[in-house]
Amino acid sequence: MPSQRGEGKILKETTMRNGKPYVLWAWYMEIGTKPDGKPDRIAIRRKNRNDVITARRDILVKLAQGEPLRKDTTTVQAWLEYWLFEIAKPRLRPRVWRGYQSAIKCNIVPYIGQRKLQELEPQHIRFMIKEILNTGKSLRTAEIAYNVLHIALKDAKKEPNLGLRHNVVELVPKPRPKSNSQDAGTQKSLPSGLGRQQRSRKALTSPTARAVIRTSIEANDMLAVRWAMALLTGVRQGECLGLTLDAIDLDEGTFDLSWALHTVPLRRKEDGKRWTGDVYPLEAYDVEEGFEIQPLYKAMCLMRPKTNKSVRMTPIPGPLLVLIRAHVKAMTPNPWGLLFVAPPGQKKVKPGTPMRPKLDEQLWAEALKRADAPDVVLHAARHTTATLLLEAKVPEDVRMAIMGHSSAAVQRMYAHADLGVKRAGLAALDDLIDAEFVVEPDEPPLLALEAGGGDIVDAEFDEETDVTPMQVRPDPAPDDWRYAVFQSA
Repeated sequence: MPSQRGEGKILKETTMRNGKPYVLWAWYMEIGTKPDGKPDRIAIRRKNRNDVITARRDILVKLAQGEPLRKDTTTVQAWLEYWLFEIAKPRLRPRVWRGYQSAIKCNIVPYIGQRKLQELEPQHIRFMIKEILNTGKSLRTAEIAYNVLHIALKDAKKEPNLGLRHNVVELVPKPRPKSNSQDAGTQKSLPSGLGRQQRSRKALTSPTARAVIRTSIEANDMLAVRWAMALLTGVRQGECLGLTLDAIDLDEGTFDLSWALHTVPLRRKEDGKRWTGDVYPLEAYDVEEGFEIQPLYKAMCLMRPKTNKSVRMTPIPGPLLVLIRAHVKAMTPNPWGLLFVAPPGQKKVKPGTPMRPKLDEQLWAEALKRADAPDVVLHAARHTTATLLLEAKVPEDVRMAIMGHSSAAVQRMYAHADLGVKRAGLAALDDLIDAEFVVEPDEPPLLALEAGGGDIVDAEFDEETDVTPMQVRPDPAPDDWRYAVFQSA
């Protein structure tokens, strides 16, 4: 065998076929080692010696150009299954990983899973996107499948044995919702019942956001402060549901977003049985090393954010701070010190336990319906904050620091957005909560002012402006829920 690639001699081999000698010309080249430790070789055999020389020359050219010498037969499904557990899982948060797993199982493998990885072409990606939409699923669902496949093939290019030179997904335009407002609610279910209506991700307008907060307070919604916090600060769902009392400084008016509430997948016990009870040990949770968690209740855990940039100290706007103070004084204590827990009256949910994301989204939908607001996903509250901050002309670096956004291009901006600057930025949203709901502790209520026509206006104080006499709204009645809030504050 040759000691270096391409130096081997062309050999003459004779075998017996049907009792007669059969002559072939052969050339061998070692290209690596097999998993069992044995040499991995390429063999070329031809009847004519010149044909062997030509074939050898072609292989050496491929070798010089970095092309794969052997056509790999790995299918898209086989690679995705390996990639999902061995490469993606250690670096993804459990909830994100489950989303990847679902996209692969439901929207990638059924359409192109049996294709060989090296034979994947742009037409196959277009076919996958078309079939996803044909089942009644949304453009956003197709976009997620596109993104997951793109990341998986990007990692596949780093595997020498696969011989993948191009990421074919990059040759196909990404499917995107047709509206710049991120409203993806254009896909409808087919008669077969497959698929579902995609809820809008469009940001709420300022009057609509105000209506959601107002009607929630008037309806004695235990989560009114939750919706106000989402709309006024842009905190993510997990960050808000994972807020504990010791992370809130009511004197300074700040909260520390160092943990987020997540539903974490569970492992089986060594005997294969499921875990029982309300509190599980750390070994019960299917998380990779490097993820710091605090078990709370069943599969619900507090988890550190994925990056240090997501850990941030956020100021609380003045009107929201008053509502939070009232909420803290009126809330029933829970073992975990969570600010928001499951309210009573929910089916199959124990009151006072950590809030599951699906229940949180369900109650958000009820709050929107009560305010006659568009049916948008809960994450739209975060879009709303970003949009309102933009409309209020808050500088970009301050907006990014408030929202916890991060990228290499704007990383330098974080050093300039201190707590005072962020507080000033969020102050631009103070008027989303009407003055009639704002009561400072240990002080008389700041009552709402009414214009002569009876329209409620925001109380603004400007020493240089002449104030027109207005009627004063009376205190809330003793049987009004707001009265209890005022008294507790």
